[in-house]
Amino acid sequence: DAVIDAKLAVDDMLYVAVQNGKVVGTAMAGYDGHRGWLYSVAVYPQCQRQGIASQLVRAAVDALKARGC
Repeated sequence: DAVIDAKLAVDDMLYVAVQNGKVVGTAMAGYDGHRGWLYSVAVYPQCQRQGIASQLVRAAVDALKARGC
């Protein structure tokens, strides 16, 4: 909870994948105005190999590009 609160205080680059009303994956990215980072990507083990992580990474990269990164 502390990590999420700290991240939201800086920016809103948190991504959540939901299937059937349940969180199955997350990604966290950041941008300091010069460089972008992909901090973490995680997918629930039973949901891996379905392209969820790829979609999360794509969403983060697209958002970084939109911010000028």
